[in-house]
Amino acid sequence: MESNRGEALLQLDRVTVQYGRFVALRDVSYNIFPGQMVSLLGGNASGKSTSIKSVFGVAKVTSGDVYFNGEKITGWTTERRVRAGLAIVPEGRRLFRRMSVEENILIGAVNRKDSHAVKSDLDNLYDMFPRLVERRHQLAGTLSGGEQQMGALARAMMSKPKLVLMDEPSMGLAPSMVKKSFALIEQVRDAGTSVFVVEQNANAALRIADYAYVLRAGELVLEGTAAEIAESSEMKEAYLGKGDS
Repeated sequence: MESNRGEALLQLDRVTVQYGRFVALRDVSYNIFPGQMVSLLGGNASGKSTSIKSVFGVAKVTSGDVYFNGEKITGWTTERRVRAGLAIVPEGRRLFRRMSVEENILIGAVNRKDSHAVKSDLDNLYDMFPRLVERRHQLAGTLSGGEQQMGALARAMMSKPKLVLMDEPSMGLAPSMVKKSFALIEQVRDAGTSVFVVEQNANAALRIADYAYVLRAGELVLEGTAAEIAESSEMKEAYLGKGDS
């Protein structure tokens, strides 16, 4: 079990999510502490995406509770969770293809009123992701998969989140881009923002994670430091499920 490191930034406490008779998550508990990059791993139909949805308020929690920054947020709307400091980079990035890169990034600041600070943060993000400076006026739909990942991550960061949720960041990327994508995630974590990565590519995620949880068929079967999980013989067993996550 994870050692006591003070108050968790995000905590799922014995969360179950059920759709009719189908139990997508059963009695799972996760902790993410400030400054951590935590990976949630598992094969298809393991419950990874449902975990993200329950954190973001898209999936209704059947039992158990979700806590963020010391408050119970189980019944909160997604908008309220965003305002509290949660941001997401969804599966497939989901940029608005007919809008420019910069317009997409600025959507992340839609709830902010401090225009000067927004401009400063945009400049800082361009320093972090210099490739986006070259693409700032380009339509987002013309970007490569790796560039879209940068744009989606920059959009999430514009809300000044305490925690970024990333749903399958390696999906659809060429192998050469997966390494670069996770280097960007590591950069965000090193800059002080906690990151919760839901990922099927265990090798890529574990290279940069501080801690990891492993799901199989909706149940938590393994947890530990990234090094412990990478060396575990039980890890392979968690990837035997079939179907959609």
